[in-house]
Amino acid sequence: MDKKIAKELSEIAALLPIIYTEEEDKVLMTGAELNLTGYGEHRTFEKDKVYEVPIPLFRAVEHKQQLKDAFKRNKMQGVHHYIQTFCSKPIR
Repeated sequence: MDKKIAKELSEIAALLPIIYTEEEDKVLMTGAELNLTGYGEHRTFEKDKVYEVPIPLFRAVEHKQQLKDAFKRNKMQGVHHYIQTFCSKPIR
């Protein structure tokens, strides 16, 4: 990719709003810890046992790389399409 194009794509990426994608991760917690949380209000956990607890995870989208990929796929039309479709989503 031409350095001039890469620089312009970086400048465009810097202007775009930060958008987060929602994912799920898991953490390990003991029953004693879980009993102190909201989960403990609904059921009692064994204190010494370890549980896998799902937690929400939000990752910021790397626009610079996404724009480069869009450019490689479909040149400037791909960049315009990325901006119109992905960046028109509501910001959290």
